[in-house]
Amino acid sequence: MKEIIKVKQLCYGNILDNINLTFYENTIHYISGSSNCGKNTFMRILSGDIFSSNQVFYQREDINTISSYEFSRMVGEVLTLDKDFSFSIVKQEILYQLDRLNLDRGEHLKRYQEVVKLLQLKEQIEKNTSDLNEYEKLKLLVALQLVNRPKVLLLGNVFTYITKKKQEEFMVLLKKIKGLTVIISSNDLSSSLYSEHLHLFHKGKLILSGKTMEVLKKDSIINKLGLELPFMVDLSLKLQYYNLLEDIELGMNGMVQKLWK
Repeated sequence: MKEIIKVKQLCYGNILDNINLTFYENTIHYISGSSNCGKNTFMRILSGDIFSSNQVFYQREDINTISSYEFSRMVGEVLTLDKDFSFSIVKQEILYQLDRLNLDRGEHLKRYQEVVKLLQLKEQIEKNTSDLNEYEKLKLLVALQLVNRPKVLLLGNVFTYITKKKQEEFMVLLKKIKGLTVIISSNDLSSSLYSEHLHLFHKGKLILSGKTMEVLKKDSIINKLGLELPFMVDLSLKLQYYNLLEDIELGMNGMVQKLWK
């Protein structure tokens, strides 16, 4: 896999301590940890909101040497749902964002249709932005970033505001987007199952990092961090302990079939 972001020995006050982490192209990375573990500050550093010197590199280039214009085209971010829109109608909001890119008419239409389809906004396109629920608002905010065709999308602790079912639905949408690296920060591990890589923070340190399923198997460490394993992972590990299952099974039907063999 080709790396797109590399973090080297990142420290920030007494919040982050010697973080070394690599993010890869076209994959979903999930960052989690209990409250005050440092993940929100870490996301703000990745977004450029907090300055760091010679510690964060995008495609091997120091974040501080990239112009703000180029950076905004490379990295999209939705770190909060607390945003006031410029227009009252969803369609107008998307078109305004596209107008700012000075695209030719064909490309303008192409990107509009693309984000509406990717984020399944067809039913909300004529809706008043003030009437959007939290999930619809999240999708619109992401759409406004995707019209720029970023290489990286940063999502802060936005899952706090939507149900687990909607989290899973949204993760399925994200996995269908090609050519995009997604980095998600969340207190909840349930949606981490849709990511390729999982990184767990605790008291400003990176405690566990690797392929998602391998990290989730470290249940004793995860429990000490005060995090709750996804239900099917937790159940699988308990059944493995009693030699009733050989590996993690995420589907209930598949688990039942294996148990009845």
